Amino acid sequence: MRIAFTALLLSAALGVVAADPARAAWADYKDEQEIFAVLHNEKGEVREVKIWIVVLDDHGFIRTRNTSWRADLERDPKAALKIKDKEIAIRPVPVKDPELYKRVNEAYTAKYGVFPHIFLSIMRPFLGPWNVYRVEAR
Repeated sequence: MRIAFTALLLSAALGVVAADPARAAWADYKDEQEIFAVLHNEKGEVREVKIWIVVLDDHGFIRTRNTSWRADLERDPKAALKIKDKEIAIRPVPVKDPELYKRVNEAYTAKYGVFPHIFLSIMRPFLGPWNVYRVEAR
């Protein structure tokens, strides 16, 4: 019984240690101003789109409105982010929690400033609301 309990504690500790490097990797990119989404359209053609990223709580977040590349992001099983000449395969997870959605948008304003948001606010009726995604490495 004692051996089983020790093994359980050890495996839990190793699980936490193993999880930290993957999550901490996003913190390495918190100061990046521009990155690229590498996406494949319905025909399989590769497209690179310059985007922005913010990092909150050791998670990367990207966002888009109803843009031409949003459907590719959601559909593409080969989606990736190119950051510092490194390509990271990702799975975008839509942010549904209203509080997290608000925090991510506030982080974008803090990082990139108010001016881009003023312009995009004017365009909002045409582009729709922000679609915010937490990015997970695949």
